[in-house]
Amino acid sequence: MLEPLRLVSFAALMFGISLVPGPAAAYCLAAGMDLRSGFSVSAAAGVTLGKLAHLVVAAVGAFWVTRLPGAVRVTMLLFAAAFMVVQGLRRWRRGDSHAPSGQSTGGSSRLLQGFAVSVFNPQSLASAVALFPLFLTPDSTAIDVASLTAVATLAVFVAYMLYEIVAAMVARRLDSRSQVRVVGATYMLAAVGLAVIAAS
Repeated sequence: MLEPLRLVSFAALMFGISLVPGPAAAYCLAAGMDLRSGFSVSAAAGVTLGKLAHLVVAAVGAFWVTRLPGAVRVTMLLFAAAFMVVQGLRRWRRGDSHAPSGQSTGGSSRLLQGFAVSVFNPQSLASAVALFPLFLTPDSTAIDVASLTAVATLAVFVAYMLYEIVAAMVARRLDSRSQVRVVGATYMLAAVGLAVIAAS
């Protein structure tokens, strides 16, 4: 039986890691600012689903992920960076065209985009693979693995929801044009972050 302390510690660790600024956090900030009247769980849920996929990979013991060829890792990062650039340019052009307040990406689109940003980040995948085994013991059961995955997923979701809520609150203080420009710039910064990771 897994000790409660291990569950709490793993959840706290995943929560803390998720709060570290990165591509997924930037996406949630951008998605939150894209909504003027409130916030949506879609972006945070999408990012969390991507992280859940990484946790599942870690749970089944795919240690080979940390040994992915460098070219594969760079390709994944550049793919995600290109995606963020496209999203940023779309938002920036919306500012130039004076889009009406309240125009935003649909919930299902934010869900899929958040998932793509998260799941194509090999750094996130590698961290899940590296950390997950540290909280298991030789006598850990399938229930223990499922419990760790569940609490970590919840912690990640809460962390990214905080980003989205804060961004939505800031967006209410901006006019329509400024809002979409900030959103576009945030996407671009996330793309730069991914490119830096790819180059390191």
